[in-house]
Amino acid sequence: MFRVTQRFPFFSISAAHFVVGEGYSEAIHGHNFAIEVEVFGEQNEELMVVDFFKLRPLVEEILGEWDHRTLIPGANPNIEIEEKGDEVWIRFSGKEYALPKVDVCILPTPNITVEEMARILTVRVAERLTQKNIKRIRCSVFEYMGQGASFTLETGSPNRIP
Repeated sequence: MFRVTQRFPFFSISAAHFVVGEGYSEAIHGHNFAIEVEVFGEQNEELMVVDFFKLRPLVEEILGEWDHRTLIPGANPNIEIEEKGDEVWIRFSGKEYALPKVDVCILPTPNITVEEMARILTVRVAERLTQKNIKRIRCSVFEYMGQGASFTLETGSPNRIP
């Protein structure tokens, strides 16, 4: 099986986030996230696992929704999210923020961690890469060089999209 990789400097985003749990919360802060995408499989009739010129815009489209945004966990029971006109109001841990809607991306997760960012990105890439020669997709998200998380999805499994 082959492994094809595209990563930083092709894929990077700047985004703000915070982690909220039962009884604690981080301050809103940001990172310059470095992203790596790996596609595993066999060569197709063009002798490629995946065409870099097709993979790159696909990933950039997904990351474009996150870049220069505040990433909000949309499935956290400790966070109240309310959309009012052109604003998104966020309330948690006694704090209240009003942000322009265009500067917010609400993700379907309980928290915005590198683990969850890697999982969401992997699933979204897998939804778009449906070629039969692709067997596995792994996305990694790094807050800093050397500190990050990866998620691997076996594309041939019956529960391909978790």
